[in-house]
Amino acid sequence: MMSWDQKTLGSITVLILAFIIRLCGIVVTNLTNLNPDHGSDTVGYAKRAERIATGEIPVIEALTSLGAYETWGVFLSPFWLLPGPSEIYAQLFTAALGALAVYNVYLIAAHYHSPTAGLLAAIPLLIFPSFVAIQSTILRDTAIIVGLTTSVRLVIIPGQGHPTVRVGVALLAVGFAGILRFENSPVYAATLAVGMAFYIVQWRRECAALIVAAVPASYYLYFNYLLDFFVDTIYRGHRGNEGFLDFIIFSRAARIREQERGARTGYLIDHLPETLTGVVAFAPVGAIYFLYVPFPWMVETPIDLIVSLEGLVAMAYTVFAAFGVWYMRKRQLPATVALIAGFLTFVVIYGFISVNVGTSVRQRQPIIWVLFLFGGIGLAERFEGQLEAATDRLRDEYTTRVAPLYAREEANEPTPTKSDTVEEADELDLSEYKQFPRNERK
Repeated sequence: MMSWDQKTLGSITVLILAFIIRLCGIVVTNLTNLNPDHGSDTVGYAKRAERIATGEIPVIEALTSLGAYETWGVFLSPFWLLPGPSEIYAQLFTAALGALAVYNVYLIAAHYHSPTAGLLAAIPLLIFPSFVAIQSTILRDTAIIVGLTTSVRLVIIPGQGHPTVRVGVALLAVGFAGILRFENSPVYAATLAVGMAFYIVQWRRECAALIVAAVPASYYLYFNYLLDFFVDTIYRGHRGNEGFLDFIIFSRAARIREQERGARTGYLIDHLPETLTGVVAFAPVGAIYFLYVPFPWMVETPIDLIVSLEGLVAMAYTVFAAFGVWYMRKRQLPATVALIAGFLTFVVIYGFISVNVGTSVRQRQPIIWVLFLFGGIGLAERFEGQLEAATDRLRDEYTTRVAPLYAREEANEPTPTKSDTVEEADELDLSEYKQFPRNERK
């Protein structure tokens, strides 16, 4: 186990480097047209923030509206009270949030495995152009990522203050993420419930069978009935469907209609399952597309190519994530199960309703860090151990063969006798010596 000093040094280095990279992204965003995420949505957030800052929209009204522009606009509005380039101030704020998210992921992996695992888990968030592009703008996705990663870090890493304070701040962080995208709140609540259930399992094993059996049933009841409250709150009753299944079918149909109006990077828009069997059959395909698009055959522009390479890296992380999950279950079972449950729920739902590459790239960022977390730990577990084993073998070889010769020279011992030389020749590899003619040997 590494010391706190080593962990702190590594995490601070990652934090500073992430912020510097995002500063470069802000420069590129403001001086060029290369950032595809700097568009109409950022204009909408800036206008709402300005209206809230001037009092045209009351803060309470903006928060209770649960609208995307209004809620995030409340948190951006203080920057429009400052003199100077308000949007650049807000970009610096989101860049700092993005760097904090990278820091959180690094710290979790480093705490439960090693600094190598922390670095491997943080690298995609640190340097992927899609992450840097979004976190160089004032889009709300960055704040959602930092809210979720901060809550997980505070809950599962001990020694960060009083437990009650940590849990309280963690709930505030996940609540912050829930306010910014209210439709995700059911997923966060279900993830928390699963984690609590398996936490109880660890301490009351006689309840394990009952709790594990209750989780699937609870998921069904929760998403089929209680979710209606959230849906009705969001859409104010402007939908003619009931139940969670109808809701996601309605959402996918709406996105398909929007895509058919002329958006460039659509996929699977000819598929609209309308039955439970069809939804279940389509869910894995939709989830795969949501996580990894654009695939190589979908590339049309240089930006598509860059994001496609990110998808290929994410596939590699997926393979090693299995090793990371297997390792983490022995260290932190409740958190591991909760993260997997939340990740799969999020990916399946969004995978079903998503039909656009750009939208998928943005909307998967608040959850794909879980894949990189487990993948980084899995990579370190598989290869760091092999590297350490090779290092140990070299160290043993040096200790048993080379070190005694140097020790004898330093002690000015007499030259070994012929019998000693013969015994050493039996142990040492003389193949390179024997290849020379006898008269050339020295």
